[in-house]
Amino acid sequence: MRTAAILTSMALLMASIGAAIPAQSESLKELSIQATIPRSGYSMAFGFGSLWMMSEGRLTRINPADNSVIDIDIPSGEGGTLLADGDKYRGIAIGEGGVWVPDVGNSVIYKIDPQTNAVTLTIPTFIVGSAGNIGVGAGSIWVVTFESHDKTLTRYNPDTGVQEALIPLPRPCRGVVVDFGKVWVAAASSPELYVIDPQANRVATTIAIHAPSHLLTSGIGSIWIGYDSEGLVQGVDGGLLQVKVSIETGVTDMESDGDITTSRGYIWMINRSSIVAQIDPETASLAGLYRPPTGTLMGRRISFGDGSLWISGRSVFRVKPPD
Repeated sequence: MRTAAILTSMALLMASIGAAIPAQSESLKELSIQATIPRSGYSMAFGFGSLWMMSEGRLTRINPADNSVIDIDIPSGEGGTLLADGDKYRGIAIGEGGVWVPDVGNSVIYKIDPQTNAVTLTIPTFIVGSAGNIGVGAGSIWVVTFESHDKTLTRYNPDTGVQEALIPLPRPCRGVVVDFGKVWVAAASSPELYVIDPQANRVATTIAIHAPSHLLTSGIGSIWIGYDSEGLVQGVDGGLLQVKVSIETGVTDMESDGDITTSRGYIWMINRSSIVAQIDPETASLAGLYRPPTGTLMGRRISFGDGSLWISGRSVFRVKPPD
């Protein structure tokens, strides 16, 4: 019975992976791996000269100078002991003097000091399983909390952990980015992006977008929203507060469970099959499609730092950005 269940699960996994590979798969170029770091993990963030990722209940810090690893202990608590890291720790964030790890299982946020590699602050908060629900910037920590069923953006002081504001949101939300002097929050099941004024602690503008998505990143003058189930990326101008471009990637997936980042003037989006789309915002076009080397199993989270792309999975893969 157990063997049959495993085989069935594998078949479903392969079917979902196959469905995510584009019809023009023969045109996919191969990613160039610079290093493979033996740490499994999920969400990543780059800052303070390092790559950070939760791995088996510890915070892994990778030094890009030599790809060396430091594992930092995080309080385990009693909640969420049966949860995998990808379910328990949602969306590492960098900024305001620390590395921030939301622990959904214990409803707390940990602040790690990058100088000492120690947890220096624990903020109790009311968070549940929404992905990408923390943002850092504008002098605060911003978290989608469960008050009114994920319809609240809670603001915390990054030095003391004191709650500074409870901001009502029009709908349940699950993605936060802080940039251009504003806080950007994506609705979970409605095609809307909310722009929060950090001076007034209120929703200042609602922007209609293509579809619900929590895949948000910022850079190159815009907030970028990924819809990897449809092979689409939208850019919202950070100053004009309006959608300025929609770009087709040609890579569709069964569901939106990938990642998006920016670097070197490009947007990079990855899907569940580890297919990476390189998108040129200047020409509003696809610059290239890339796949893992044959026989290499990569993950579906992507980050950029120190001149490299980083992809997580059973290991962390340091990848040379395509020219």
